[in-house]
Amino acid sequence: MASVNLQYSKKAFGFFIIALLLVSSFLVINQNADGTRVTFYSDANIGGGNPEGNIEIYLFDTTTGIITQITDTGGVNDGNT
Repeated sequence: MASVNLQYSKKAFGFFIIALLLVSSFLVINQNADGTRVTFYSDANIGGGNPEGNIEIYLFDTTTGIITQITDTGGVNDGNT
């Protein structure tokens, strides 16, 4: 499992999400009750941990501003993403 940690402020993360919407598949799939942890998936190469362009799951911790890549599907892209 890859772990790519990138630090963002909440405001910068908002701009980051807008950029993801423009250039890749992106969807917020869950957040905890107080909104401090947000999971999402994307086929973007966030932090260099997804050069294949596969759909990966990420966690954004709003208290630390860190995005962590949770999955690493490696070279599994079958062209359907």
